[in-house]
Amino acid sequence: LCDDGLAALPTPLSELGGVRALIVGSNATSRLMLGETLAAVGVSVDEVSTGEAGLLLLKQFVAERRPFAFALLDDDMPGLAGVRLAEAIRVDPATRHTPLILMTSIKQRREAVQLQVAGITTTLTKPILASRLIETVSSVLGQTLPDTKEPRLAGPDPSKQWVRGRILLAEDNDVNQMVVEWFLQGAGFRLDIVSTGRDALKALESACYDVLLLDVQLP
Repeated sequence: LCDDGLAALPTPLSELGGVRALIVGSNATSRLMLGETLAAVGVSVDEVSTGEAGLLLLKQFVAERRPFAFALLDDDMPGLAGVRLAEAIRVDPATRHTPLILMTSIKQRREAVQLQVAGITTTLTKPILASRLIETVSSVLGQTLPDTKEPRLAGPDPSKQWVRGRILLAEDNDVNQMVVEWFLQGAGFRLDIVSTGRDALKALESACYDVLLLDVQLP
């Protein structure tokens, strides 16, 4: 295991490494959480707080021949936002091919025809789960999520001084495993991961844990 979360990540989604994304949203906390989740799977993220700035950055990166692989657009922003921003992106020949993911609330749900006309690739309904975000991005980019369910128990690392405690995570969703691993290891915890209840019992018999994080829908 490594000291920082990014270095400690497994590589089942390594095909996303190096992908560049743009987040456009007025809420700084939301941008931070989205950015950290994407960074956990290797996506390089740029973020802006207004639609106008987002449109300019999209054009700039195309001109520099390093276009964004996709853009996340918040539907609830002052000024140029959501569908109107998507329409502005689609009108410009330089940016029209950028896949667009619209982040919207239940109250702001748009008609499918309106989204299609605006050039929205797909939508995410807020609040956005980390696993749903990664799955959506993978789908938009034509990637496939891994189908590995083998338990990953971390072996002892004599060079590491664990000061926050040892945690066992029982979770069968690969994306959820990865996100939890990134956050907890980055916070200084030692984390072991299993994907079934049977493996969790075996792990508890063989080691002492301070905390057990248990998915209620394990196979």
